[in-house]
Amino acid sequence: MRARLQRHAIAGVRVPVIPPEDNILLKALWGRGPEVGKHDWEDVSAMLAHLPALDWEYLRWRASTFGPRERVQQALERLEHV
Repeated sequence: MRARLQRHAIAGVRVPVIPPEDNILLKALWGRGPEVGKHDWEDVSAMLAHLPALDWEYLRWRASTFGPRERVQQALERLEHV
């Protein structure tokens, strides 16, 4: 992830921004909903709709570094259908 880290200006300040694949993967794994004031899957859908391309190979590799495996696999399967 560090090699893919980018810097963007937000409110006039350059800040580090994680790659979209990492952000999408984290939100897919968290899967929080309105009951906790979050909308992770809606955020994932919006990011996917606005990205020119998603590096699925990198996303799957990153997912392989997480655990537990069953939860990660469920998140990947759902991502592939969004």
